[in-house]
This record gives sequence, C-alpha cells and structure tokens, in this order.
Amino acid sequence: MTQNKMAFQLPKVCCRCGEKQGTNFRPIYVSQISEVGYYVLFISVRRSKYSFGVPICDDCSEILRKSDKKIKNSRIVVGVLFALGAFYFFNFGGYFFTGLIISIMVYIIAHFVFINKPITETGLGGFTGKYFWFSNRKFFKQFADLNPQFVSPHNIQQLLSQPLSSGFGSTNEQYGFLWTRSNKILLVITLMTILCLLFICFIPILKNLFH
Repeated sequence: MTQNKMAFQLPKVCCRCGEKQGTNFRPIYVSQISEVGYYVLFISVRRSKYSFGVPICDDCSEILRKSDKKIKNSRIVVGVLFALGAFYFFNFGGYFFTGLIISIMVYIIAHFVFINKPITETGLGGFTGKYFWFSNRKFFKQFADLNPQFVSPHNIQQLLSQPLSSGFGSTNEQYGFLWTRSNKILLVITLMTILCLLFICFIPILKNLFH
C-alpha cells in the first residue's frame, strides 16, 4: 500500500510535533501478520506490508535522523558480533581461513536480513490494513477530520472526548531510540552473543586451570 494508491489527505503540520509546518516527507513502513495457516507439522505465515509518508518539520526531521543513525549503528554492532562469534568458533578449532570466510558470509547475510532493512521504529504512526493511527493527537485529529473513513470509530471517539495534549502521544514527547519489541530482541541477541564470545575466549584459560 502506497500513498498514491489510496485517496487520503494529509494535514500540513508536522506529524511528530503537531505544531510546525511539515516541510519534509518521512516514510513509514508497516509489516504485520495477515494470515496464519497450519499444515500438519508446518505453519504458513503470510505478512502484509504497507508504506506511506507523513510530513515532518525540519527540527523533527533532524531528531529522527539521529535516531535512525543510532538504530542503524546498533544493528551493525549486532551483525559484527555475530560475525566475530562465527570467526572465533572456527578459529578456536584451528580453522582460521574457514572462520574468516564464514564470518564474512555471516555479516553479509546479517546485512541483508536486518541491518539494511527499513527502519520502522519511529513511533509516529501506522496502518492496520484498514485504519491509520498516529501518536501525535493534534496531527491525528486533523487527519481524522480530513479522512474519517480511514480512522477507527473508537479512535475518533477518543479524539473527540479527550484533550489533544493527552492520550496517544504528547506534542512535547521526544522520540529517540524506542525500546520496541524488535529492539529488545536485538538487545537479548547481543548479550547472548557477547556471553558466547567471552566463553570461547576463556576456554583456554579454564583448560590451563584444570590441567
């Protein structure tokens, strides 16, 4: 789903702060499970992917750029740790060149699997396949006024009954590196990789202690 395939209007204010003019365009990528099938011992999962853009002011665009850089750097660190883990595993067994080649392959795979994937952890908004939602209530309210058919009745009721400064997101909230589910998974994987590397490095020391 792209913006030019759907007839909806966007407010002119920034989607993040809801105050300044949105002079830049920020893409939002959404991926969600749309269908799950069970076939004896196998599970078939079909995912739906959507993308659309929102207006962002210059100040918020710079903040999000720095946030994107932090997320990208964290992904690179995880990829490097995986590659080092593969190298140390084979090098410890005496296969230096094999470990070197496999570590390079591991990093290349990591690059295409998650390092180079579009950054979706912006916290700005999303699309359910039927309805849009946005964290900033002022932007959400203006979007709902322009496109009531693309906002769920429940959210419209909340926007009308609650102050614009509360709920979905405050206009003063500072988005940075968000601890989303995917980021928590990356953190766990990173810690496990570090522990594995430390264990591999300390194996020779442990052998000397017990011999």
